[in-house]
Amino acid sequence: MTSIEHTRPSAVQPARGRTRESGFDGRQPGAVSNALAVLEVVAAGVPGITAREIHQQVGIPRATVYRILRHLVAEEYLVRSPDLRGFALGQRMREFSRDARRHLDD
Repeated sequence: MTSIEHTRPSAVQPARGRTRESGFDGRQPGAVSNALAVLEVVAAGVPGITAREIHQQVGIPRATVYRILRHLVAEEYLVRSPDLRGFALGQRMREFSRDARRHLDD
């Protein structure tokens, strides 16, 4: 009986160049890393940061940035600016931050 070896990258490149061992196969780690990178750029930027600015800072394909942004807005992690040109952190990120602070203070 022969064994079939599954090949996978030994490490995933998460947002901002951090390297971490991963148990995932396929596109999931990249998709998660890309979404986290977008969130980090929005969090570090000024409210109203544009999709183009996010694309330039993250360095992933523009279509991918737009898909991620649409999803994060739909899930309320981000909100659109009143002029619909930019993005800012949404209600769920505020809740996430509050909960994280509470756990870190324990």
